[in-house]
Amino acid sequence: MSTDANGKYYHIKAPADKAQQKKNIKEMSEAGRKIVENSMSTEKKYDPSLCIVARKFCLLGLDNGGLARMLEISEKTIDDWTRKHPEFKQALHDGRQGADAEVAESLYKRAKGYTRKVQKAFGDVKTGEQLIVEHEEEVVPDTRAAQIWLTNRNPQIWRDRSEVKVDAKLTLEDLVRGSFDSKEEKE
Repeated sequence: MSTDANGKYYHIKAPADKAQQKKNIKEMSEAGRKIVENSMSTEKKYDPSLCIVARKFCLLGLDNGGLARMLEISEKTIDDWTRKHPEFKQALHDGRQGADAEVAESLYKRAKGYTRKVQKAFGDVKTGEQLIVEHEEEVVPDTRAAQIWLTNRNPQIWRDRSEVKVDAKLTLEDLVRGSFDSKEEKE
């Protein structure tokens, strides 16, 4: 017993001829495709709280296909929501390009060094009074952050390893003959 695209049950009888069998298989395949499309369609209603979830999944590096799988919807639904809901589109952007830009800015800042405002609390043991003092603190440049920044910005110049191209035209015979010649010369 099987179901059609509308969920109704029907019996499958094996037809006598091959042409009818092929036609039935095609019809069942089409019904199955419609069921899958309906289950993966835009049936899941848009909820603004999905913006938070979508942003976090994008921070993990998911593309629209991966995001659709995690939310158990179709990729078409993601595209529809992106077009119809600006806040959803912004959440995807923030989780992808926005996050990358913030990290790049932080790495750049760390590589150069910077100053920051900090507050320190001082207390008088005898009186119990507390005094909070704000001052600027210097964060020294981080050479590892600079190396990462430069390597990613211009890998041809700043990569950790160098490549040496060797172009030798030796045959196996040349190599074997060369090793014997050096042994004979030593003796």
